[in-house]
Amino acid sequence: RLKSFLQQLQHPNRFHFVAFGDNYGLPVSAREHSTFSQLSQHELDYLVGFFDGDGCVSVAHQHVSCTLSVVQAIDAPEILVLFHRAFGGGIYLKCAGIGSRKAMLSWTVRGEVGRRAAAALGQVTSIKQQELLIAAGWSKCQQQATTSRGLLSHMKKVDQCVGIPSSWAYIAGFFDAEGCIIVPSCYAGIQLEIGQKHRGVLEYIQRFVAGANLNTSIYR
Repeated sequence: RLKSFLQQLQHPNRFHFVAFGDNYGLPVSAREHSTFSQLSQHELDYLVGFFDGDGCVSVAHQHVSCTLSVVQAIDAPEILVLFHRAFGGGIYLKCAGIGSRKAMLSWTVRGEVGRRAAAALGQVTSIKQQELLIAAGWSKCQQQATTSRGLLSHMKKVDQCVGIPSSWAYIAGFFDAEGCIIVPSCYAGIQLEIGQKHRGVLEYIQRFVAGANLNTSIYR
């Protein structure tokens, strides 16, 4: 009963967070301008890799545009600041902490700024590239928007990976979003693991790291 009670305790409201040693008040206001043009290819590959792992393309209210978002725990907000600096948008409190669950923050961008962000991220071959290109070319025509919404919904249900960048920066971004480091009890060493619903991206990663003479396996 004590555990059940603790899981219902609401955390204090959070009005700021710390990233890269700086304090940010919540919400972090939406930016119309971005620094995408100043990103190196490695920096862009890293952000695309992270977005492939933890990012989401969704339809905004009344189908007027798409929304790009990335959600992270409040104690690991640095990636949200990087997306905010690179592509504009804002950072908001998504949900308060309760029990053992931490408060969550969301980087969100939509409208014309969102279309530009989607176009920038969509330049790189990735799992979500087709979703991003749909978001970049989103039409205000209701009929075309309805068709695009159906395509997005279908893409989220199938393995749409047609390739990933041949870049350690992309792998690092994807691992930061989806990977974990395990210390097995049965031997001295560490194990890196990425869990995914679809095999496609795991097979691409496996072929890429094989070029560095790293042995990997895929299992259920």
